[in-house]
Amino acid sequence: MKAKSTVRMIGCVALLAGLVGGPVSPVNAESTVSLKKQKQVQIDKTCRKSFRLRSGELQLTMDATLATWEGAKRSAEAAIADMKDALANPEQSVSIDALKQGALLQGRSMAASIEEEGARNVQEVKSFKKRFTKCFSTPKDKQAFDDAVAAVRAGFREMKDAKWRIHAVWLELSAANVSKAEEEIQKTLVDVIAAEPTFDMGMNRLGKMD
Repeated sequence: MKAKSTVRMIGCVALLAGLVGGPVSPVNAESTVSLKKQKQVQIDKTCRKSFRLRSGELQLTMDATLATWEGAKRSAEAAIADMKDALANPEQSVSIDALKQGALLQGRSMAASIEEEGARNVQEVKSFKKRFTKCFSTPKDKQAFDDAVAAVRAGFREMKDAKWRIHAVWLELSAANVSKAEEEIQKTLVDVIAAEPTFDMGMNRLGKMD
């Protein structure tokens, strides 16, 4: 990921992992990607230019995905602060009920956008794999390509998980449950920290193939 500064300023990974009860794994457990150290993979010369271009598009898609996550996180954090203030000062003009209703509506809206973005990202990775698999002639090279793409896909899946954590923040706020909402904020940070090395690992592998 290019937009790394926000993620790396989050703080100590170990501290965040402690908040959710376990270590952070750079690869989603559901898809343990075997990416052993490999020799130079040979891609067909006719594919190199388009391969480099489409690989760059995958990076841009991840950058955009991270940017929308950052925006969603900031909005959720602001809503948590508003709810805290409302609970501490119930006499103020903004009612707790209004904030709860707003959080519920925001959660519904975000659920739709998460699914839409997730489906779009998955389709882009599938299209990339389908287009360039034919550019590798040996089984070993094809496997190396498949493994790299699997890591890229896993990174996108981790980002989708991170956004569902923010969705959970809105659900908690719709019940005025500030402490649970804050827990979900910590969990989304952990998800993004896990997504970064997974995605970068796959992209680095792809970068060595052209």
